[in-house]
Amino acid sequence: MLICAQFPFADVRPFLLGESRCIPSPAFFVRRAGQEEPRRGGGLGEWPAEDEFWSARNTLRYEKSLDRRRFGKVEPGGFGGAFRRLFWEESVLPRGRFELGITNTGGGRDRRRFIRGSVPDFDADGGRLVLRDFLRMPVRIASNGRLGEHRMGDAATSLSRLVLDSTTRWKDAGDFEPSPWWVRPGRPMCIVEYGYAEQGEPPPGATPVAEEPAFALHFLREGIGSDVWPVWFLGIADVLSPDTRLIRLHLLRLHAEAEIFRAVLELLASPATAEAFCASGLRSRLLDLYLQKAVGLLSHSAHYGQQTSELLSAAYGYREEVSSDARARVELLVEQAAAVRPVLEPLRDPDHPAREKMDKTYFP
Repeated sequence: MLICAQFPFADVRPFLLGESRCIPSPAFFVRRAGQEEPRRGGGLGEWPAEDEFWSARNTLRYEKSLDRRRFGKVEPGGFGGAFRRLFWEESVLPRGRFELGITNTGGGRDRRRFIRGSVPDFDADGGRLVLRDFLRMPVRIASNGRLGEHRMGDAATSLSRLVLDSTTRWKDAGDFEPSPWWVRPGRPMCIVEYGYAEQGEPPPGATPVAEEPAFALHFLREGIGSDVWPVWFLGIADVLSPDTRLIRLHLLRLHAEAEIFRAVLELLASPATAEAFCASGLRSRLLDLYLQKAVGLLSHSAHYGQQTSELLSAAYGYREEVSSDARARVELLVEQAAAVRPVLEPLRDPDHPAREKMDKTYFP
């Protein structure tokens, strides 16, 4: 079993009026997060900024070593760290995400390297308990030179603040203080993969989304404290199939792109923050370029050269009906954001291709 939590965040500093003291190169993440590393196996050419990441061992720390923790019915020693990594994309586009994974196979994809004491089989309820203990796991995040105590499920805001502080030029900053909303967290998500060497099934209540030769996909919303996490259960039938890697990457990237777009729309729709965005000039054109790309991502049948099948259409919409309240919230958000950025005017049309996906998925 491999469990991955993703924390997307939107960095809107490239679009703002005034001085943000933002460091232009993400190489400076080495100071707070860790070393830049190539991704094992490389990225996919269709998706930018997937070839390298920043090892984030210094960014999020475990309260105690994973081999001393129990997850669900799995005894201590059954899970170990798979990765702590920070992805950062083009400096002119507000995309970033932090991913953390644990596994009982020493890396998630190598069947030869089982951690001592791991339990290869799990039942549906047992898998859910492992997930809940993972999201409730105590972690420590640096803030103002101190390590603050958090739970995994509520770490998004603290992680985004750490990224903001780590990418600000503090030398000769004086009384300068970056606004917390400049790097805004999106809603986290989780992927639970199983089937490498264990037998299992998704928990009760998980919605079947796809059944393919290489994998099966289910979706569940899991309550963690006062929040609700979207969770994908990905059953692997063929670990070597390129379709397996592709669907995993699509789920991670599409969620991050959607949540970041939602965060930017909310900032544009809020009178308290909208006035900080440029009305004209290069930064304004960059913002409109980003918005056009984000809307296109929701509207088109292909993403970065990959044709989206019925599988990804289902992944966008989760095959759920839209409540009238959710639709009304989307309409209000679009109306307010379009008043600030005319490039969003087409979204006012309820029949626009992006609106259905926004209504069903990104603004529940």
